[in-house]
Amino acid sequence: MNRLVAETNIATQEFKQFDDLNLWIDTAFQTVANAPNLKAEANGTIGLLLTSDDEIKKLNANFRQQDKATNVLSFPAVADEFDALFEDGEPKYLGDIAMAYETLTREASDQKKPIMAHFIHLLIHSILHLLGYDHIEDADAAEMENTEIRLLKTIAIENPYH
Repeated sequence: MNRLVAETNIATQEFKQFDDLNLWIDTAFQTVANAPNLKAEANGTIGLLLTSDDEIKKLNANFRQQDKATNVLSFPAVADEFDALFEDGEPKYLGDIAMAYETLTREASDQKKPIMAHFIHLLIHSILHLLGYDHIEDADAAEMENTEIRLLKTIAIENPYH
């Protein structure tokens, strides 16, 4: 059985206002971990940084040469010689995710979505990036969006692309 574990760092205190934040994180992680037919095994540890627009703007500039804030960034782990130390099926480090509070809440408001639904959607989207999904090419974007829609439906969250 797959299991995804979050190592969460709440760097922006505004995230703490969400009483069910840990439930939202667990819901997103377990939805992906329990999903059949993904590109890669959803079994491992993920670093989750809940931060501000200012901090995510710095990360975006450093790693993507985009000098602007964004809602979420994913940093997949790079395979190395230490991977051989893990037993088959043993959880591995999959990478890191950073999410920006101000962009999250602004987008949810602009799109008239509950913050919980938008947070879970962005987190699932980011986890899929760590599992090898991307949306650069149209066919890959369609596959990723369809996977997100399928996963969100299992937890009664509407299609975010309508």
